[in-house]
Order: sequence, then C-alpha cells, then structure tokens
Amino acid sequence: MLLHPLGADRHFWDPVCHQLGSRPVEALDLPGHGSAPASAPGSGIAEYSAGVVERIERLGRPVHLVGLSLGGLVAQQLAATRPELLASTVLMGTVAAYPEPMRQMWRERAATARAGGLDTLIEPMVAMWFTEEFADSGDPRIAQARKTFGGTEPEGYARACDLLAEVDLRDQAPSMRPPVFSVCGEDDAPPFREAAEWLAKVTGGDTALWLPGRHACALEHPEQFAALLTGLVAD
Repeated sequence: MLLHPLGADRHFWDPVCHQLGSRPVEALDLPGHGSAPASAPGSGIAEYSAGVVERIERLGRPVHLVGLSLGGLVAQQLAATRPELLASTVLMGTVAAYPEPMRQMWRERAATARAGGLDTLIEPMVAMWFTEEFADSGDPRIAQARKTFGGTEPEGYARACDLLAEVDLRDQAPSMRPPVFSVCGEDDAPPFREAAEWLAKVTGGDTALWLPGRHACALEHPEQFAALLTGLVAD
C-alpha cells in the first residue's frame, strides 16, 4: 500500500506500480488530495491516518505500507500506534518533525495557497522533488507532477501544510514495530537525509537505504525503487 507526498495523489505511484508487475499493490489518496475530501481544520496526523486504517481493516490482512514525505508521516503514525495492521513499513523521504525553518516554510506555503492558489508553488515543488537534469528533460512525469500539484484543492493543500508545520512524532518513533526501513534520495534536502539516518537508528536499523535522486526519487527512478521495495518486502 503506497502513500503519496504533499501535492500529489495516488497516481504519483503509477510508474512504480507498473514496475511491480503482477504484485498486488494499492495506492491511496490522502485527505485533500485526489478524490479524498480535505481534513477538518486543525486535523492532526491521526485524522490523516484514519482513511488508511479503514482501508486496511477492510482488506482484512496486514499490508506492507510505503509512505513518502506526508505519506511517510502517516506510515510512522500507524507503525507506532497500529502495528498489527502492518507487515512492514517503508519510510521514504520523511521526517518525524520538521526543523523550524521548514515549519515556517510550510506556514508560508499554506498562506500562499489560501491567498492565491498553488500556481506560484509549482516550480518550488519541481526543484524540491527532482534533479535539475530530470526536471529539464521533458519527461512526461514532470508534466504530470506539475498538473496534479496545480490541480490540488488549495484549502486541502493548506491544511496539509498546517499539519506539517506542527507535527512531531519523535516521541512515538521508538514505538514503531519492526520491520521498519528508512529510504531517502541521495540528493534530497539535508533535513530529509538527516531524518532518514535518525529514523533508521531509532527503529533498529543500521543505516538508511539510498537511491539516486531527490525527494521524488521513487518517481524519477521507479525501476530502482521497485527493485529495492521488492527485496525489502519479499514474502
């Protein structure tokens, strides 16, 4: 089960799903993204996780849960509070809590979205997610990411930014039941790289696992991510 980052939707994972072939896989929309309605104002990570819990309970069996960024926060929450629902957890490009400069960035992005929509935030997203070479390549994945991000409902996006500015799961991290794997892009922003190593250590792993690329390395290199994922969750 795959959980997308902020400003994306379940189709973010389509290239990875293609690489996974016949393996059963499902990607979900998080609140305020894709077909999922926005969370209530002031919702915390438990509210963002509720739909994922409901879906897993309907399936009636534990899942291998993969979460990137915002999706990784949901995955951390469930690994700590509902581990019986999970066969394993893959935390990708995510933090337990943002450093203050990034908290302020999320506050500012929430205000921008509410004041004028997401158009001015599209290119900062591209720069954060992708290497410059890939961003300039004309690959249709870049165009799709821009389109999905720009089409995200501004208030839903802003409420997710509000969450990112406040969330702090550091105290819960030692409660995450293994197996938990921490994965990050080699060229992701420093807070994500640092968090990847911290999450690996606090959850009992020796070190984080690395892929080429930045925040959306799974989208830039879906074949490599799918191969890594298949090796981690083989059953």
